[in-house]
Amino acid sequence: MTVSTENEPHPVVVHLPFYDDNPYQTMIMRSQTEQGWTTIQGGGGGNFLRTAIRRWKADIYHFHWLHPYLVRQSRYGTILRAFRFLVEVRILRLTGARIVHTIHNMTNHSKCNTALEQRFARQFMQQCDVLFVHGSAAKQLVLDTFGDHLEHKLHVIPHPNYSCQYPNWSPKRTDAAGSNHLRFGFLGRLARYKCVEQLIEQFKQAGGTKDSLVIRGRCDDPTYYRELAQLASDDNRVTLNEGYVDDEEIPAFFDGIDVCICPSEGILTSGSVLLALTFHTPVIAPHEGCIPEHVGNAGWLYDTECTLADCIATASSSISSIPTLIDFAEQASRRADLELTSSLIINSYNSCVSTLP
Repeated sequence: MTVSTENEPHPVVVHLPFYDDNPYQTMIMRSQTEQGWTTIQGGGGGNFLRTAIRRWKADIYHFHWLHPYLVRQSRYGTILRAFRFLVEVRILRLTGARIVHTIHNMTNHSKCNTALEQRFARQFMQQCDVLFVHGSAAKQLVLDTFGDHLEHKLHVIPHPNYSCQYPNWSPKRTDAAGSNHLRFGFLGRLARYKCVEQLIEQFKQAGGTKDSLVIRGRCDDPTYYRELAQLASDDNRVTLNEGYVDDEEIPAFFDGIDVCICPSEGILTSGSVLLALTFHTPVIAPHEGCIPEHVGNAGWLYDTECTLADCIATASSSISSIPTLIDFAEQASRRADLELTSSLIINSYNSCVSTLP
């Protein structure tokens, strides 16, 4: 197989697992199609080998999140599933395909069988032709965790902004600088790894008396939602709206807040941070992985010494700085260019495909 020319079929890449509710993959695939590649949705994390061999017959298999293929609730189930996955990947390589992986997380968010997951992820990475991460800090963490022998195949690509998803949005100008309060917001899945309960608790502790916090997102865990609702019930500054947020509603959400809080734990990068920056919204986020590289001066970062509550309090007392932070957020968003990210990925694809017999 070789890189396609004008008279040859387009090269084919399968992205798997593919999630409809994740615009990151949709944007990347659309851009790759515009650059002459045929892109295929590889399913939601189930069995893929038979389809890959009989129908897809792709040049590249680009894996994103590994946990659907590696992790089960029991150790025994994890070992069996991971072993099967490694064999399937080996078979794909024997067909002449190349394997690419973007390392979005070091482990699954549920923290289930993480030691086994990393053990098998290391074996999978050894079979990969190219590995991607979204920042230099993530690259170093991957090398420290999985071994320096991966360095020759590990490439840094920026996480793109989401501006192409909202072409009709116009930049906002906030009136926060002339106000005596801030409107904080959270948008995303209401899941434990997002630390939403900590957000509510620390906002109640550190937010200004006239500040507000609106939380929007879907919660798949009824027990966790009841916990969040209980925490929010005794503070009228906190509004909790559970439910899926349509794409059409997202611009209005960001236009209605001054600062987006993106709490989480154990992550390498954050699509939520990039989404906020896309709408030129300053952020509060953890000092983890690539997030400091994404944020720059466009917000506040917390850790064990400077807590989330500290950042909320600092933001609340720095209302006059919001217009400047909006400018920094716009600059950070411009740096996260989709065309650049897609071109870097395509260049790596082409290098892979050009070495095929």
